Amino acid sequence: MKRLFILLLLLGLIPSVKADSVCVLTSETYPDVTIKLRKLKVLGKSIGTLDYKNKPAYKFRTGVQNGYWKHYYVISELSSDDSKKNISVGRFLEFVGNQPAPGTPKEDRKPGKLRVILPDMSTSYYYHLDNVPNEEGYGRFNQSPLMKSILKASDNFFVASNEECSNGYFIYGGNGWKK
Repeated sequence: MKRLFILLLLLGLIPSVKADSVCVLTSETYPDVTIKLRKLKVLGKSIGTLDYKNKPAYKFRTGVQNGYWKHYYVISELSSDDSKKNISVGRFLEFVGNQPAPGTPKEDRKPGKLRVILPDMSTSYYYHLDNVPNEEGYGRFNQSPLMKSILKASDNFFVASNEECSNGYFIYGGNGWKK
């Protein structure tokens, strides 16, 4: 018993290696749908996955438009490295609480939870789905549970589920209103 205690004590003294930090955005209405992002070195740029039930369904990345601080997102197939096979590209709109982050005057800003909405996602994702059912019988007109959940989640807010999201993932972030 003493040896086990000493071993545990020694293991506690070894510095732990910090894993890559991940920002998790969870759908407010369909929590099985999440976006997991790893920050890149440039403010506002990140890569990750759009997940369903904690399993990656698509690649997901964010970026910032040149010259004007607006966020965008890109969703693509997991297996594709070809940018021509993007499923959805559109605006990544940031909110702090219920206030649109870029449009709220500094004197009116109130603290709140970081939220994002992807207004272009539902339409482009829907039209990405095949008219002809796949091997499992799913397609645009007979959607799988994954397809239905992603479509429904895409018309609603995603909320920052952890504090990591306030650490440079977004131009405007959390209570700090970074810009």
